[in-house]
Amino acid sequence: MLITEWPSQLVLFDRAASLTNHEKILLATWINHAPADKHKAHRNRHQELHPLQRLIQPIESIFACCKYNDPSLKYKFACCALLLKEMYERQTSMWAWSEDTWLEIVGVTQLEFSDRYGDFRIDWLPMLPTAHCLRPILVNCAYLIKRFPIHQAITNCHIAQSARRILGDKAISYAIETVRTAMREMGRSAYYNVPGLTECLCLALLLNQKPELEELTVDLLKEVAAKPHSYQSLKPACVTISEALYSWGILSEVLPPVVGAPPLTARKPKVPGPKRRKDLLPPEWGELLDRWCTECGNEPRTVESQRSRIAKIVRYVVDKYPTKYLPQQWNVTIAQNVVQAVDGMRVGEWNNPSHERKSAFAGEKLKPAVKAQLINAIRCFFTYGQENKWFTLRFNPHVDLRTPKEIIDEIRPNPKAIEDSIWEKVTQAALTLAREDITVLTKGLKINEHEASYPAELVQALACVLVFGGLRRDEILRLESGCVRLPPHHDHDSEARKSTLAHICILKIPVNKSCGEFRKPVDYRLRALVDAWEAIRPAGHRRQDKTAKGLVHFLFEWRGRSISAAYINQVLIPLLCRKARVNDYDTKGRIHCHRVRATLATRYYKAGLGTEELRQWLGHGNQVSLRNYLDLDDEWNTQQHAEAIRDDKSSLDYATAPDALLNNACSPHLFDADQDSEFVEQEKEPEPGNYLAHLFNLPKVSSQGFVLRAQESLADLLRNVDVPADERRQLATMNNVLIRLAMRS
Repeated sequence: MLITEWPSQLVLFDRAASLTNHEKILLATWINHAPADKHKAHRNRHQELHPLQRLIQPIESIFACCKYNDPSLKYKFACCALLLKEMYERQTSMWAWSEDTWLEIVGVTQLEFSDRYGDFRIDWLPMLPTAHCLRPILVNCAYLIKRFPIHQAITNCHIAQSARRILGDKAISYAIETVRTAMREMGRSAYYNVPGLTECLCLALLLNQKPELEELTVDLLKEVAAKPHSYQSLKPACVTISEALYSWGILSEVLPPVVGAPPLTARKPKVPGPKRRKDLLPPEWGELLDRWCTECGNEPRTVESQRSRIAKIVRYVVDKYPTKYLPQQWNVTIAQNVVQAVDGMRVGEWNNPSHERKSAFAGEKLKPAVKAQLINAIRCFFTYGQENKWFTLRFNPHVDLRTPKEIIDEIRPNPKAIEDSIWEKVTQAALTLAREDITVLTKGLKINEHEASYPAELVQALACVLVFGGLRRDEILRLESGCVRLPPHHDHDSEARKSTLAHICILKIPVNKSCGEFRKPVDYRLRALVDAWEAIRPAGHRRQDKTAKGLVHFLFEWRGRSISAAYINQVLIPLLCRKARVNDYDTKGRIHCHRVRATLATRYYKAGLGTEELRQWLGHGNQVSLRNYLDLDDEWNTQQHAEAIRDDKSSLDYATAPDALLNNACSPHLFDADQDSEFVEQEKEPEPGNYLAHLFNLPKVSSQGFVLRAQESLADLLRNVDVPADERRQLATMNNVLIRLAMRS
């Protein structure tokens, strides 16, 4: 297609920006009532769109003009379905869409586009292998319909392919060959490496909307060189093109050379490398593993890692038992030998030879947790296959592939809480983070253009959620807009309770891998920064939450996309460490998001929070998981043991002097029951700096009164009942507990 032919096509379309009522009804019916048979022939499904001919006619014309080879119409139908979905959600035709709207639909990156339409492809377009195969088509649609240089604002957009379809294959080939001819005449052979030459030239022609080299200008090449989302090779390529066109008299000047750019080097002839070793994984096992990956229903990352572990064990079995490697051929001996082999396996053994990578730990013994993962992976596979009747096993995987007790005993929790001195500085840095700090302290960090454009309010709110929320990174990224609110108040609340509630706010946590949606109290200072961000947060469309299986407005998103998953660990935490003037590495390793979670859990536990309350606050399904978060040092453990021994010795002293129990039970020097209510009124207001009291230990009206009444009842029991000596000692211990509770309340 030649770009000059497209304007004649535009006059044939009805370019009304608004939708008619009839079109709105048809769109709603078609979108909300998807066909039951998703694998229906694409040609038949495309015929269902004929009532919406005005809306899909431009898309069909683009397919025809760009000469897409789509005999089954599956790509044409997929493109129409996706754009009709956007029209339905926006209630306008695509002629009304602005450049920002098209940019939001196409996505700045390939990953952003896949995240946006991944679930839509599964539900509506199962015939497509991936969602991103539609992106180049939509880029061409945006370029032709809106007539704006979208290629300049996005990445991974197949510039050369797009230019050949829009400007014509012959015209682009002629332009490239012309530049190479000019380079040969300049003494620069075509065998010299010029990275990005084709992309640079095609981008310049697309921006100029003409395929003729004679129409290019120096300013246009400068614009290409300044492409915000490009790779660095575009700049030296633009210089080379300007030199070639200058030698032919097309340009009046040459672009200045790029400072620091590597010199052009002769292209080395390709030398065939050593042949990679063939993978030992038999095709029968490959088919079984592919089937298991498709049907097991786990997350893609989990499936990939599990498949790699199973394949490692299969390679060992194929090597040791070349005639008995199929699942139905395994027996008890083979299964038990596999467990023994895993126990003695080392790093790098039985990896895929065709993708072999040298590890810094090659030859070392596997960690106990890795051994358990390998055995668990093969056991889960055999269990799943037997339950679904893929094969009949000659052994019991739950018995013969059981993880040995020796390996389980070697697995130890390894929590890595941040040192108190460092943590206090990082927390203070998060609370005092300023706009100037974000600009200055992020220099030298691994940050891209989009991340550098985050508003200061977003970064400040994100930092506060990090240090006060105790969340996993995934939970932070999936927080919904409006997730922070005030705690519930009641008219009958006491002043002390109202004062304490003023120091907390309630944070709504999304569905996670351990439990469903829940709410937990956090520091009140988080709410102010989150509210400041939400006040300026641009309104956007709801996006898919893959874990919660629903559409939500994410709290932390900017320009139609969520913040990068790596931003917290690679940018935000180093930024806070620079602000706090501490190293982002301590004695236990690099500081990252999950260590922050372990730090808060450890500090709250040391401050007296019970394990059940801490489990609920962290969102764990059971208390066993707490072992991986509580980093209790020897000094703290020694102190707790000393207090326990002291209390136990005190109870023995009471047991040897039973009269002291009666005297101390109602001693006026301990607590006066008549003054209990007055004591509560004068109770000290919890300070904001106490990270535990204002979270969970809400004051109770006359808590000392309850303890004193219990002591009085215990004294009455000893006066009126003849209690044996051993039981009298137990009551003395109970009295000590009541004394400590009264002093603590």
